[in-house]
Amino acid sequence: MTNVLVVDDQEQFLDLLTPMLKAKGYKPTAVQSAEAALESLNSKACDVVLADIWMNPMDGMQLLGQVREQHPTLPVIMMTGNGTVETALEALQVGAFDYLTKPFGMADMCDSIEKALVWARDQGGSTKPQDIPSYVASDVVCNSKEMTDLWGVLSRFALTNAPVLFQGEKGVGKRHLARALHVLSGRAPHTYFELSSSEFANERGSAAQQEDGGNLLAELRGCTICFVDVELMPTSVQEEVLAILRAGRKSSGESVSPPPEEQVRIVATTNANLEDYVGQGFFNADLHRVLTSFGLQIPPLRERSADIIPLFNHLLRESSENSAPRRLAADARGALRHYAWPGNVREMYILVESIVESGGRGVIDRHSLPDGVLEGVLGLGIHDANRETRPDPRGQRLRAFLESRKQDMIDQIGKD
Repeated sequence: MTNVLVVDDQEQFLDLLTPMLKAKGYKPTAVQSAEAALESLNSKACDVVLADIWMNPMDGMQLLGQVREQHPTLPVIMMTGNGTVETALEALQVGAFDYLTKPFGMADMCDSIEKALVWARDQGGSTKPQDIPSYVASDVVCNSKEMTDLWGVLSRFALTNAPVLFQGEKGVGKRHLARALHVLSGRAPHTYFELSSSEFANERGSAAQQEDGGNLLAELRGCTICFVDVELMPTSVQEEVLAILRAGRKSSGESVSPPPEEQVRIVATTNANLEDYVGQGFFNADLHRVLTSFGLQIPPLRERSADIIPLFNHLLRESSENSAPRRLAADARGALRHYAWPGNVREMYILVESIVESGGRGVIDRHSLPDGVLEGVLGLGIHDANRETRPDPRGQRLRAFLESRKQDMIDQIGKD
């Protein structure tokens, strides 16, 4: 639900607007001063601010300036019952998203709010305290429907002790999601092992020699073992893993079974078609059946474009903790959003690291991006990638107001 902060010193106006916003499906928070608004922004989630200009002691323009400094991607829509060209221009210069003159229609207000949400999403910023839309644990950004749905399935899987297979192209974030599953399952206090099959074989010994994996199962209780690139696992290790899984099922059938977070959990990642490996005799058919019973296919980055800018900004913030803050210019956002990302999230991480290491501060524009990104933009020429793919939604009603006042002045001059 969209969180809307409404700031106006007129209690009657708040009493009128708040139920109307609720009726439209928004979640409003109403405050009667700019100071109260700043306090609310530091403690509550917020997606859009509606602020009156004429308030005391701090007016709406001062509030707008502070919001721009503290929450640069939070859209602010200014409201006034006494609109002037001067205040409209000042609002535009300070950074208002839009400008509504009272009385305004609900359709106009809702249209401005929805445009503001799209704009904020493109900035990669949400206005929520965690700064990323739907950002969750373990560096997983879920802004797109594809990732939001996948996260819902992952959360349900976490409540079981079932093995999970994470499938997808190289670099899509399979290991990040495996770690997230470990945290969601209540195993965070226990160890998360991320191993290749050869490391497991060398360090743990043969599960088959340990009462069909029983002793090993007890030793690793509460832990999560993730096999990276499971298709490369030697046949002997596949049998050991299958023994562990069978031992786990046997123990879960006991009269007093430990809760899932106290049992060892097996997860795996692959970018291969395991059925091909089974057919060629390189992968155990029984282990394949067990793993694919709870399989998660992670879509490539190019198929979840709504995650691109939020993810880029998240990685940028993580990598810039000890350096000057940076933000993406419109031409860079357009290029990043339409690039194919053949290396997926891993490629984006490398790109962000190179940008941060190159130094500089302030705005990241197209000149900050490697030629390969601009040249690889899907369906666009390099020059088309350097600009936004849709008109800037900011200030549409503000510009319309200025245009109407210009015509008023022209008409007045004609009368004089």
